[in-house]
Amino acid sequence: MNAKTVFLLCCPFAIPLAAQNDVPSVPSSLCHPPTPHLFGAPGVLAGTEAEREPPAETESAPPTARPATDEQLYSRYFRYVAAWEACLDNGVPEETLLDKYPDPYPAALNEKQLEVVSLVANDWEQSRNEPAHRFDSGEMSSPPTPLRTAEPDTWGASLEMKARRQRFEQAREERAAIIESRLESLRLALGKNSFREFDDYVHTLYHASPGRLVHQPLTESAMFARYLSYIAAMDKFAGNAGEDGQAAAKARADEQGTCELSDKDESVLRQEADSFHADLEAHMPRRTTAAGGSFAAPIRPREREQIVDTHVERLRSGLTKPAFEKVEKRVHVLYESDGPIRVVAASGAEAK
Repeated sequence: MNAKTVFLLCCPFAIPLAAQNDVPSVPSSLCHPPTPHLFGAPGVLAGTEAEREPPAETESAPPTARPATDEQLYSRYFRYVAAWEACLDNGVPEETLLDKYPDPYPAALNEKQLEVVSLVANDWEQSRNEPAHRFDSGEMSSPPTPLRTAEPDTWGASLEMKARRQRFEQAREERAAIIESRLESLRLALGKNSFREFDDYVHTLYHASPGRLVHQPLTESAMFARYLSYIAAMDKFAGNAGEDGQAAAKARADEQGTCELSDKDESVLRQEADSFHADLEAHMPRRTTAAGGSFAAPIRPREREQIVDTHVERLRSGLTKPAFEKVEKRVHVLYESDGPIRVVAASGAEAK
């Protein structure tokens, strides 16, 4: 069967499939489709490709079906199918591939249905590799976090970090939408029963069960920690010279207006935020590297929570009751839906 729409990805040459009539055979040793394997442990951030390697499968410990969204599952499956078809089109015998890799297709599909799956998979690969949809680039492989990204030294850098996170969210939503459009094409082309058998086969191939994304809500302490850090950053960068300092000062003034705080209450908030930031830095344990250098390690979660709670109580006592209620409301508006995203098992109705 010939895939007709995209460039080869698994072999050493990237050439249009339509121009392969006289392409010499490629040794099977140079053809390596991305072998299906278990998804990472439940709770791994959706959208990432670099998940933990699965444990070795044994007869006594059969693989566990772990939740996976359609976007996670089919982005891998379509890549596998496209690579498999590219190997076949470059002269690798199907028997040779089957000796090393599982068959990407369920036995129940006929030739016409197999061709539809192949074309949809290659169409996905083409869209995935277009410059406007670099979903798996270094920037989009996972969202930036304080542990992966150096602390910004300007207000502009802090805004860029936030923008990167938003671009990641947008890219994940776009990829999920593209995957869903491909699956809808398969539903229509294969028919209800055949698609169900096909979908079950793909889940079995990857030892996966239907999953969905959920936002894990942040604790009150975590939300206040983010807000105090936000205020401290604006206060810090407002002292910078030039446009960067002016932008931070404007953002600080805008935030005060949005929160509807008086100058006196705003001053209390800023002082507590600056104190919180200094307290965190003072409690960060220092670690020594093998080269003799040192770095600040993260604070233990329980200790961090205690520091946050201490400053929140000080803020509560320093502000008037109406002012604290305004701050508390603002904290929830900004961060109530900002928790980590997890993959959980879909209900029977959702999976259907």
